[in-house]
Amino acid sequence: MKTKYKIVHELKNVKLILGNGYDLQCHLKTSYADYFLYDERKNNILREWIKEFEYKSKDYLNFNSNNRREFWVNLKNFDYYNVWDVLFYIISSENSDISNWKWCDIEETIAEHLSGKDINLNCELIYKMLKGEQFFNQLGTKAYVIAGFIYKKNNEKSFNNKEDFYYFLLSQLKKFESNFGKYINSQHFAYSNNNIVSSNENFKIESRKTLEELCTLENLTSIDTFNYDTPECREIESIIHNINGTITWPIFGIDSDTFPASDPRFIFTKTSRRLEYGMFHDEVEPLFDYENVIIFGCSLSKADYNYFFYVFDKLDISNIKNSSKIIFAYSVYDKSKRDIIHKKLQKKVSMLFQEYSIYKGNSIYPARLLELLLEQQKIILFEIPFDNTIESTYFNPIINDENNTTN
Repeated sequence: MKTKYKIVHELKNVKLILGNGYDLQCHLKTSYADYFLYDERKNNILREWIKEFEYKSKDYLNFNSNNRREFWVNLKNFDYYNVWDVLFYIISSENSDISNWKWCDIEETIAEHLSGKDINLNCELIYKMLKGEQFFNQLGTKAYVIAGFIYKKNNEKSFNNKEDFYYFLLSQLKKFESNFGKYINSQHFAYSNNNIVSSNENFKIESRKTLEELCTLENLTSIDTFNYDTPECREIESIIHNINGTITWPIFGIDSDTFPASDPRFIFTKTSRRLEYGMFHDEVEPLFDYENVIIFGCSLSKADYNYFFYVFDKLDISNIKNSSKIIFAYSVYDKSKRDIIHKKLQKKVSMLFQEYSIYKGNSIYPARLLELLLEQQKIILFEIPFDNTIESTYFNPIINDENNTTN
């Protein structure tokens, strides 16, 4: 009987799909916690801002044109930060187990903030507050913080309409993305006086080693990565496609079904963001034909379902005559959590195919599709080794400054 390793490595015409887990496997410090905890200076400043607001909110029962500008008086380093820095800090500082957060949690947070699921951070109510309407029984201190920050960032002006308001929030998100891109860059290159002095050779070694554990390189037809950097391996450079942008232009987006195209918040969807940056590459897709798929390090979050549904459709995976396989590769970064890691992956895969089954029109028995695929051995969970003795080479602090370059 063939081992899983042999089955996977004998697959021909393979598309490899990578997520943040790939960078973590290669020992880059690119997790949610790595990014949000590395800059203690920024966190201290934001912490002071929040405390200042808590104090002032006791005195200002009304948030109106006469007093709202006073909320940000004499608060230092205001120009360096954007509204999403403030929002994510508020949420992260309230979360007792930030080490378990993933980047998909950011996108879910954006969606919740925009849709108003958190009453304290409801964008619609904040917009009305900035227009002069009163919602003080419904909004807490966190809403004052966000509203006051937006007002100050917009040069102490209100917004003509919701479209202007949401375009402003999008422009702030782009600043957050730009800073995050600089951070990712700092994991690959060491700088002196704004000049690259060396690159992360450890990543190059681990990148190739991980790719060879996942598949046979000669059998790859394409690589799609949700990461903003790319695997460093000369043989596959020409077949890599960054799904959500690059280090220079990273994007965070929400599921395209969250808002209809007519809604001003649709500009935050991944569809709109990719369209804006010209990230659709239909002209090269025929060159990247594939018969099998290997998925590694992906969160399999709902925001990415549309992408995976497209891949499954192209494979025609539910066709009983089709011999294509989908490999869900994973690694165990902590042996004491082996069962937890395996169960989480099983649950995510089950949810993904249940939603895909509904998408294909089978809403009565959505679990049947996965059962059928397992019986046909088209779905395989495949573990690759993780070396927990290796440490990251680089971890260069960056000032969160709109005009800053990595140093």
